[in-house]
Amino acid sequence: MAEGDDHKKWQAWYPKNGKFGGVVFTTIPGALSWSKEGHMMTCQIAQALLEPQASEDVSQLLPEYVQGDLSALCVWPDQIRHRSELI
Repeated sequence: MAEGDDHKKWQAWYPKNGKFGGVVFTTIPGALSWSKEGHMMTCQIAQALLEPQASEDVSQLLPEYVQGDLSALCVWPDQIRHRSELI
């Protein structure tokens, strides 16, 4: 395969005027948001993937009331969403 062939294949598949992206985004029925569960799951995965030293460092930064569970703090975006004084 010659150099640049991958780029040419991509250009052939993706129109330069962006119509493909417009079609994709207009077919999505509504805004897809993470919600509380999505944010918690993301933080649980992230915490599980930390190196041991990093995990210990993060645990030391967490407030005692979360008992070492980073995901307990990751719902913050969902909690403030409806608080107009914070927006």
